[in-house]
Amino acid sequence: MTPGWKVETSDTCWAVALPKAKAQGTIKVNGQEFRVKGVGYHNHNWGYPPPLPVSLNYKGWFWGRIHSDTMGITWARVMMGEKEDLLAVVNRDSYDPKQGVFYSIPPDNIMLETGGFVKNRWQQIPTEFELQIKDVVPGCENLNADVQMKTIDVHYSRIFTFHYWRYHMQASGEITADGTTERLHGKPQIIEFLCIK
Repeated sequence: MTPGWKVETSDTCWAVALPKAKAQGTIKVNGQEFRVKGVGYHNHNWGYPPPLPVSLNYKGWFWGRIHSDTMGITWARVMMGEKEDLLAVVNRDSYDPKQGVFYSIPPDNIMLETGGFVKNRWQQIPTEFELQIKDVVPGCENLNADVQMKTIDVHYSRIFTFHYWRYHMQASGEITADGTTERLHGKPQIIEFLCIK
């Protein structure tokens, strides 16, 4: 439904092969089969052996994805020492890869706020997020997003010595690209929080 993209640095890589894809199949739980149909997402990171994030002074990251009817945002906040980097890519759906469009947003045009902190596994974690994007890019009249996300549920696990939370969120707000605005009304989304230090 949406073309993929890849970010490579000298240290690490992140590929979002399927920002938004049709998904259907069967899930088997305790011997009972369930037919499922919906929207899927797939990404892959590499170049992150366990010592690397520590040696690069990574504190962790937030990562999330937001889907409206025909647009999507993949975003991240990467925390390194006292520095934070914001990343965001806005996709427009297309069944033809030659017609699919994605826009990489400069960090100065991204705002991410967190709030509603609660204690979870001896760590203060946010339960509310607000993402704003304001940009003008070639070939697009305007590119704006204002999305508020509230936690439905959080699942905790550990990856080596790192703490990891997977959020299910309810998103409300709007995404505008090239004169088209799509609204989100309590639509489920996902976020992850990896805490290294």
